[in-house]
Amino acid sequence: MARRMFDTSIVQSDDFLGLSDKAQAYYFQANLSADDRGYINNPKQLEKIYGAGTLKELVDARFILERPKKLYIIKHFLIHNRLKKELIEETKHINDLKFLYLKPNNAYTDNEKENTISIKDLLENNKELYIGKPLRKGRLVKGSVAKDSIDKNSIVNNSKLNKKNNKKEIVNKENNFFEDNDETKEDLDDDLPF
Repeated sequence: MARRMFDTSIVQSDDFLGLSDKAQAYYFQANLSADDRGYINNPKQLEKIYGAGTLKELVDARFILERPKKLYIIKHFLIHNRLKKELIEETKHINDLKFLYLKPNNAYTDNEKENTISIKDLLENNKELYIGKPLRKGRLVKGSVAKDSIDKNSIVNNSKLNKKNNKKEIVNKENNFFEDNDETKEDLDDDLPF
């Protein structure tokens, strides 16, 4: 399972914030435990934790779609989490997924409309479940930090510390004293700023 993200346009919307606190907590936990296509793996367990009616509240508000055979899928999962095709662990509910559609904003829907795309067609044509630009390998998102980037201002440069590190200091752990080019522990303590 991949790392999970949340899109603030969904979780900070008036509709979402109008839900009960328990329903909001259920939604976050459901997103975290969902498979890579957005199917909730443990809806009854989450309802036991957050109370009866929380799942129904989310279904009524259309944040979670109820599917046949008591399957539940997070409507905005692809908005929150865009995963590279090669990293997806395919859902065990693939037959149900084929009956859903994608809206232009990448939300799942069970209503076929003229501006929706059939997920079945996307899967059969071996395409990514996403409307828009495809993900490119190695592309950084605006505002992200490259793994190996270093800020030159973050390096501490203390000349006194560097001079001391150049000296050959041997610590005798048994006797707990310094042997350092005729310099005693008191001499070292004099250089401390406090």
